[in-house]
Amino acid sequence: MEQFERVKRWMLRIKDITSGREHDRESSYYEDDIYAFFQNCFHLKDWLMNSDALLPGINVDDFINQHEEMKICRDLCNISKHLKITRPSIDDNIKIGSEQIKLSLGGENPKIAVTYKIEACGKNYFAFDLATKCVNLWQEFLDKNEKAHTIPEFPTKKLYVSSEIGLRMRSAPEIKDSNIIITLEFGKEVSVIQEQDKWFKVKVDDKEGWVSCYYLTENLPIKQSADLPKKESVNDMSPVFKIGVQNLANDFNTVKLRKIINDEFGGGANGYDLQCTEYAQYKIKQLGFTIIWPSERPRHGGRWATIFENSGKYKVSSQPKAGSAMSFTSGLQNSNIGHVAFVEEIYNDESIKISEANWPPPGKYNERILAKSLWQDKYKGRFIDFS
Repeated sequence: MEQFERVKRWMLRIKDITSGREHDRESSYYEDDIYAFFQNCFHLKDWLMNSDALLPGINVDDFINQHEEMKICRDLCNISKHLKITRPSIDDNIKIGSEQIKLSLGGENPKIAVTYKIEACGKNYFAFDLATKCVNLWQEFLDKNEKAHTIPEFPTKKLYVSSEIGLRMRSAPEIKDSNIIITLEFGKEVSVIQEQDKWFKVKVDDKEGWVSCYYLTENLPIKQSADLPKKESVNDMSPVFKIGVQNLANDFNTVKLRKIINDEFGGGANGYDLQCTEYAQYKIKQLGFTIIWPSERPRHGGRWATIFENSGKYKVSSQPKAGSAMSFTSGLQNSNIGHVAFVEEIYNDESIKISEANWPPPGKYNERILAKSLWQDKYKGRFIDFS
């Protein structure tokens, strides 16, 4: 059934998120994938109830109510669509949280692995384990209650596992929790040694057992995409900033920017949200200039003008220039730390447009226009020209 195959592909996304994948989007998208799985998993019920796929008299709601995992699935589906669940199966405060995040900046592409947990009734369930259990429960339900298919005929005795979530090998041609030998991985080659209706007895390496013939194929299968067009490589992508949107330590924009500037300020190593200094350095690098830093520290945004004035490496001025960095030396709660922004444009009335990060924290991107009275008198801006 195509809808069940779609559910399994959504489960594989959770597997990729849990085991580690290319970090090519904002972290919030990963949690969206978790919710999307449970939505699709629960609503397989509707597909079955509105089709003629099941044997007469089969009640799908009874199946769901018999299994705690399926009731959690139902609540997660409903909580993602409604402000509040009025008739929960398990817990009206059920929620998803991240248990552990592993981020790797090594190699060409940043990688991320996130272990999500489900909190329900005072207990924690790991999202991937729960998703796997739900899919296996659906598989067993369909194996027992779906109308008979035409049993495939194969001219060869060497076949391959076509189920992307794997195929259970059993000690007997029937579905029982107690008779599972191993789960054969997608694409695994098997040799058929006996056939009994929809069950094939196969040999794999040094093991023999029974599998459903519906999940075997003659040709080595190719794993399908998860219903989304392939995205361009993270190497081909630049950070895309939106006004008012946070850029937290593990978000794609932050990770990618730090890779571009070689984590110059150690924000990645220390787990900081995106800093104003990092953003300004990135914007200068976009212009084709790599800032050569003297040894003077600290490098707070409000000290950039002083640092480069002392080193004599770059021109520091009290007059703005498009493409320069503006160091805020006054007018802030903590002027010792200050702030730094990038000057985008100069207008005829001597106001300037700037872009900046961490304004306000945590890591928010911002753009604003500063009148001359602000940049000159309030903030006492100093402008560093790196060209």
